[in-house]
Amino acid sequence: MSSAPLPQLLPLNLEAIDGVEVDSLALGLFADERPLRGVTGLVDWRMCGLLSRYLRCGRFSGRIAERVLMPGAGRIGPTRIFVFGMGARDELADVLPGLEQAIPDVLTAAGCRRAALALPGPAKVVAPSVERIAQRLGSKLVAIFDADGRLRDWLDRETG
Repeated sequence: MSSAPLPQLLPLNLEAIDGVEVDSLALGLFADERPLRGVTGLVDWRMCGLLSRYLRCGRFSGRIAERVLMPGAGRIGPTRIFVFGMGARDELADVLPGLEQAIPDVLTAAGCRRAALALPGPAKVVAPSVERIAQRLGSKLVAIFDADGRLRDWLDRETG
């Protein structure tokens, strides 16, 4: 990554989700991971199961390149929640390059001013994509959820 500082890394907890001061939250969701876990699971819980209802009724499944926009509705800090389908968990490495393009494109087109990002998966696999997304979004990306506490280590390896 460039010499620009990384966005703030946030822990996986409701306090961080509720307190993050952004207008947009970009989440990744695996098609084959139920119940929902990580940041996506906590956001769904805070949203009274809205994403789970979308999944049950077929409005969204988590397939590759699938996207859904949900309102924050005052239940969490972000006013808009962008969910990006990531396909099956074992397809992660193949899906990440598309997300590196799609997430910044969608957030920019939507007029995002301040965003947070949460990509599920092993830190060593997602860290390079997180860096490329951060480069493309620049100062618009102000926070990244570090679900397992290991993302910082991998980002430090890439930048060090």
